[in-house]
Amino acid sequence: MGDFKSQPFEEVNSVPQGSSLGPLFFAAFIDYLADLLTKFGIGFKFYADDLAIHTADASIEVINDRLNEALASIRDWSLKNLISINTSKIEAMFFQKNK
Repeated sequence: MGDFKSQPFEEVNSVPQGSSLGPLFFAAFIDYLADLLTKFGIGFKFYADDLAIHTADASIEVINDRLNEALASIRDWSLKNLISINTSKIEAMFFQKNK
């Protein structure tokens, strides 16, 4: 405002919003996450910065173990890459065929 100038701020852990490299860096960043989920046999869908994961098996124990291992790896990946996960947006659903 007027002649006021803010002090420069150096951000070391991000890409400026609206930069031409932003989408490329984001794609490269989440590519590792896709490989990680595939390793656990987890299906996934990305939409912008949202992620949905899914898996199926006849055994609920196998499903539980698979998802817990994958979620622990996602947590580790996010901590390593300084990404915060909004845990208030996490939801889970379970579907079962009628016997």
